[in-house]
Amino acid sequence: MNSSRDTKPFEVPARGLIDEALPFLQRLPIFTDTPYDLLKLYAYLAEKAHFRKGELIQQQGEPAGQLMLIMSGRVAIWQEHRGRRFLLMELGDDSMSYFGELALISEIDCYYGASALTDVEMLTFSRESFHKVMERFPGRYRQSVDRIIRLHIHRFVEQTNYLFDHLRDDAWREFVLDDRA
Repeated sequence: MNSSRDTKPFEVPARGLIDEALPFLQRLPIFTDTPYDLLKLYAYLAEKAHFRKGELIQQQGEPAGQLMLIMSGRVAIWQEHRGRRFLLMELGDDSMSYFGELALISEIDCYYGASALTDVEMLTFSRESFHKVMERFPGRYRQSVDRIIRLHIHRFVEQTNYLFDHLRDDAWREFVLDDRA
């Protein structure tokens, strides 16, 4: 197993990883409009991680410290509630193949868990690496944070809409503003 927890931060990656990471990063919406020099730095600081089918990637309630970019495979994002795990979404093989973006900008405990549905290969990018990049390109910080927040809100809205679409009729408590008041 070579999970992200087994890697040493800031090791110098092989040139092949940078060459592999650059075109991958360019396709992700989180890096849209990111200048090439900045993408090269992200690729340089990224680490590769592998998880086997069924392996826990992130435990709900543990500190979140990195952005995880799914290169191949599928990941279940779940939340535990009252002793049961509920699937929030499946990620992989599309343009939204990442999670953990809020960990780049804030020290938070993870409010979800993540498990490998198949063998998974990822690039990971730590909060410390993000701050190193932002120290070198301070003018990009606000734009980067704005993009992270906008994309996270978009994902939250999509999840909420999915849940609304799949609620049983007896689960609804519809809100109607009484305009007589």
